[in-house]
Parts: sequence; C-alpha cells; structure tokens
Amino acid sequence: MLENDNFKQTVAEWIYRGKITIHDLPAEERREYYSAFYVLAFRRLRELKQVEEYVNVMRLLWSDYSYTKLYGSDLEAQGMERRLFDAYWGVELEFRGDTQFEAVVQALKEKHPDLFGGD
Repeated sequence: MLENDNFKQTVAEWIYRGKITIHDLPAEERREYYSAFYVLAFRRLRELKQVEEYVNVMRLLWSDYSYTKLYGSDLEAQGMERRLFDAYWGVELEFRGDTQFEAVVQALKEKHPDLFGGD
C-alpha cells in the first residue's frame, strides 16, 4: 500500500510539474489512479491555458470512462464521469468559444445530458 501511495504521489507531482503527461502513463495506472492524475493534469493545463491539450485530456478521460463503464466497476465509472463534469465546469467560462472545446462539450452533452442539466 505504501509503495502504491508513493507511486501515486510521485507520478501526480510529475504530471503537475510537466515532467510527464497523462498520455505517457499506461492505461491501467491512469485508470486506477484517475482521481489524482486527471485532477492534476487538468489543473496544470488550465493554469497554462492550454485549451487544445485540455480537450485531448478530456477525450482521454472519456475513453477511460467508457472502458471502465464496460469492463470495470460502476463506482469507478461514476467517479470518472464526475471528473468529466468537473473538468467541463472548471473551465466552462474560460474556454467557451474555443471550437475544439465546444465540440467535445457538445459530444458530452449528447452522450450525458444529465451532467449538463438536460433530460
């Protein structure tokens, strides 16, 4: 357990400092530690105002969410779904109008209208 905590903390720190990106991680680790890794990836990209990469990470999280929903636990899938929601609302005003951001948001709204106040 301690090794896993150290691993998670070290990798999360590397992501936040830009030493690695979330794309560099194996899918299994990315999915297992999604709550720490994605949060820091989004935070870094938001602070640097890197909209295109932020959108790419949203797509990656969506892909991990879809995989987890099919093959993983419902609880983890719900957590990832919540991260998608948080990723959107965390930058909605800041990134509004960017065509790539709007395209991902539109696709998310179609697949998950409940996250966006729809039916």
